[in-house]
Order: sequence, then structure tokens, then C-alpha cells
Amino acid sequence: LEAMRGRLRGDAPSLVGNVFKSTGRFSHEGGIAGAEVVLQKGELLRSVMADSEGRYVINGLEQGRYQFRVSKDGYV
Repeated sequence: LEAMRGRLRGDAPSLVGNVFKSTGRFSHEGGIAGAEVVLQKGELLRSVMADSEGRYVINGLEQGRYQFRVSKDGYV
């Protein structure tokens, strides 16, 4: 919701999401705390850590296509 409010104010685009533990093809359970979320577009690289519930926000993005990566030791 805050990302949408930011766009209405004219802020740069943001990516907001959650990293969950998968329990099947269409199901999940609790978030993965401390998962690293990385976006890359050419030389632009943004990286954040998910919070204790697996939530993350990456602010100040340029429009366009990005490579997206999520990782945490012990998870595939």
C-alpha cells in the first residue's frame, strides 16, 4: 500500500513483496527472515534483506526489466 501511495506522490517505483516457504505448488507457510532479495539492471544493483516475516521493499527503481534473485543459506 505504501508503494502505491508513493507512486501517487510521484516517487520512483518500488518493489514490495514477501519471501515464503513453499509447501507445494500452490501453497506456502511463514516467511523466510533474512532472505536476500537482489534486483539487477545493467550496472544498477539493489539488494535488501527480508524482515522477520519475510517482507521486503526496494525503493527508488528505474522503470524497465530487472534480473531478480532471492537466496538464503539452507534453502533452495
